Amino acid sequence: MSGNRGKRLIIPAIVLLFLLGGCGSQKEQQEEQKEVVVVVVVVLAEVDGRLITLADYNASVGRVPDSLKSAVDPGHYLQALIDEELLAQEAQRRGLDSSPELARYLQQQQQLLATQILYQQEGIEQYEMTEEELRAYFARSPYSRRVRFSLLMVKTAEKILPLLEQLKAGADFEELSMQHSEDARILGRGADMGYHRWGETIPPYAAITQKAFTMKSGEIAGPLQVADGYFLIKLTAIDPVDFEEEREKIEPLLMRKFLGRQLREYYARLRERYALEYEPAGLRTLVGALADNSASRLGRRGFKDASAEDSDPPIATFEDGELTLSQCLQLLRESTQKISRDPEILRRQLDGQIVRQVLIPLEIERQGLAQKIPVQEGVARARRKFLVGELQALIASQTAPPETDLLLAYFEHNRERYRLPARVEARRMPVPDQASGEEIAARLRSGRDTLSLVDSFVPVTYEGAALEEDNPIGRALSAEEGSLHGPLAAQSGYVVLQVLHRHESRLPLLDEIRDRVTADLEQSRIATLLQSLVENLRTRHTQQIKIYRERLQKLELSRPEEVRGESH
Repeated sequence: MSGNRGKRLIIPAIVLLFLLGGCGSQKEQQEEQKEVVVVVVVVLAEVDGRLITLADYNASVGRVPDSLKSAVDPGHYLQALIDEELLAQEAQRRGLDSSPELARYLQQQQQLLATQILYQQEGIEQYEMTEEELRAYFARSPYSRRVRFSLLMVKTAEKILPLLEQLKAGADFEELSMQHSEDARILGRGADMGYHRWGETIPPYAAITQKAFTMKSGEIAGPLQVADGYFLIKLTAIDPVDFEEEREKIEPLLMRKFLGRQLREYYARLRERYALEYEPAGLRTLVGALADNSASRLGRRGFKDASAEDSDPPIATFEDGELTLSQCLQLLRESTQKISRDPEILRRQLDGQIVRQVLIPLEIERQGLAQKIPVQEGVARARRKFLVGELQALIASQTAPPETDLLLAYFEHNRERYRLPARVEARRMPVPDQASGEEIAARLRSGRDTLSLVDSFVPVTYEGAALEEDNPIGRALSAEEGSLHGPLAAQSGYVVLQVLHRHESRLPLLDEIRDRVTADLEQSRIATLLQSLVENLRTRHTQQIKIYRERLQKLELSRPEEVRGESH
């Protein structure tokens, strides 16, 4: 017994009473000195021997918005958990608990929950940023400004040098762009691309905007090879952006950066703890395997299939283990990153995969985290939900498609639900400023050179609240079809807007939305069958359901008195 001296023994409170009843002599207790840590598991109900705990209840209520939690009726939520357990046990009786998919899913959930506990123990957690930290980050980030630039694009690099020479000699960028650009979008809307904020431009043109954010006003840069051509860019303005406009973007971004730094520091500690090292020629061997483009030896995503080799050399070693070429290739296959052929970058990428897929599971096993009660409870919850989903799928597969008469009756009964909202089809053109918008609107109204402007318009449909807003665009949308409006102030500048077609709210015909109505009816029938099954299971298993009323009453008393009164 001396080998166990000083160890901490964690015992659930519901088990502790049984242990205390069987204690040995005082001498035996002195020999077996253990620090007993009581983990309280509050059981709210039992369903045929399976426990529903306060942790299960809190996990369920945790999905309710904070503003509604005080109105939660504990009895209703507990009954929903009991029903879920009844359905899970029914799924088990029907043999739905033996699938490989369930085993894999529960393994993933166990790993996820244990990893969360591991991170908590290491102090890795979301950090609530202060107002001062957010504003300081915003001030030094590209989110604090917006840039305006003009573009010139040609399709071959040889044409760029003469254009640069002309610009150095004092040629006007806008005029030169309109004379030589080979991009229909530039020729249609002009060289001026208007204002852009950080992160707004979609790939592959994001590289142009990113370059603009590194430039000074009036500066010309290029050529930039992007997508289908070579671009010259001239930065024409830099304007500040209000902090409140970008708060929702930078707050989660900064929290992710902070969390990422915590994880990198912990990963470094794990690599040191497990003495992770690479064989002298290991990374060169790995790079060679990645670079081998022989079609006969390519695995998924272009990786060399090490199983086709005569040997599988070790690439990395760690405490009591090693990773071979084939294992490292498999780890890289599972990465979401584009794998680099640069040895140093590749090492960092492989480091991350080894830590996440190998060392963290080893650390979880070393600390016995998978046996922690919160992990076991979480896995049990995941199992219940998976089995209920499988049972629902089984019921759906056994339900015949609805007949036409039933479908029509359901549609007529619920027809108002399918009412199509009023909507307005329009086209809009973003313009850099009010003066440019007035010029374009005048050209359109006069009918001058309108064909060159067509490609600059974007079709858009407005519906719902957008039609009711009291702003320039909302008011324009109430005008007659064909009317032209603008320039109108928008969130990212100005727009010219033309109303094309107006559609009033109406009730559709069944044939217009048959697929949607069919899906809704099938879902309704399955829900009805499932509810009928639940009621049947409640009746059949009444004797196997035990609710601890006094504990439920404590949950009820924790609610505000006025809310308790409303629910009775």
